Amino acid sequence: MARIAVTFEQVAAVANALYTQGIKDPGTKAIREELAKRAGPGGTTGSPNTIQGHLNRWRAENRPMDAAEVPQLPAQLAADISRALNAAASVARERVEERLARVQAEFDDLVAVGEGSEARIEELVRELAARTSERDSMTGQLAERTAEVAELKTALTTATDKAATLERELHAAQAEAQAANGRVDEIRQATERQLTKMQAELDHARAAQADAQHRGTEAEKHVVAAEAHLDGERAAKAALEAQVAELQGAVKRLEGEAARAAGAEASAAGLREQMVLLNDTIVILRGLLQAAGKDVPPTPPAAPGDAAPPLAKRK
Repeated sequence: MARIAVTFEQVAAVANALYTQGIKDPGTKAIREELAKRAGPGGTTGSPNTIQGHLNRWRAENRPMDAAEVPQLPAQLAADISRALNAAASVARERVEERLARVQAEFDDLVAVGEGSEARIEELVRELAARTSERDSMTGQLAERTAEVAELKTALTTATDKAATLERELHAAQAEAQAANGRVDEIRQATERQLTKMQAELDHARAAQADAQHRGTEAEKHVVAAEAHLDGERAAKAALEAQVAELQGAVKRLEGEAARAAGAEASAAGLREQMVLLNDTIVILRGLLQAAGKDVPPTPPAAPGDAAPPLAKRK
């Protein structure tokens, strides 16, 4: 905020008041202190250079004349002394005025330089405030981008962990499916062997029945028993086939779990690509800040999962 200039009238009023209080030649410090008292807290007091310029003008134009007591002397003597004093004073006044003019000119130059310096200082203060505001704005934007990157890193880490868990579950399901297929094959082979054996026995029984039909009732009983045994084996085969169907349903469910794991892996790959884009954006922002001569905060340490290896290829 620019300083409000103090007027000549304010300085002259304060100087006259101090003069009446007995301070015949008040200085810049006394004027400024009195202005501060009159302005109150937060009021303007003016710069020393401005006050000095107004004070010089007051001394030249408005300063009251001191009343001097004239001694009671004889008229002729007083006249002679007055003429001599006036002549000496005239010579001294001319010399003093010349010297005062030189000093005043030098002082005016210094005052002008001081006012110019104050204006430049105020300009630099305003420029510094603008730069500080710009820096604070850039710092806030960088903090927001850093928070977004941290959130995405957390999301990527979570997705990667979930994908890894699904991959482990998929491998376990595949192993279980392979084991189930192996058991199904074993059961199928055992059933086929048993059926082959039973069929052979049945054929043998039928052949025996044909060869020993003449033996009558005992041969017929043997055939009936063989057929009953075959029916039992057929029922066992049906139970084994039902178990095989159940195992095949489990295999299909495991295949569904594998498809969901593949979708999770694709989602994790998309998050990794977003992370790469965000890292590139941070590099660009840091380059812009460095080009503008701004302080660039250090790169935050990489969170776990930043460079997670791709999921293993499914079998």
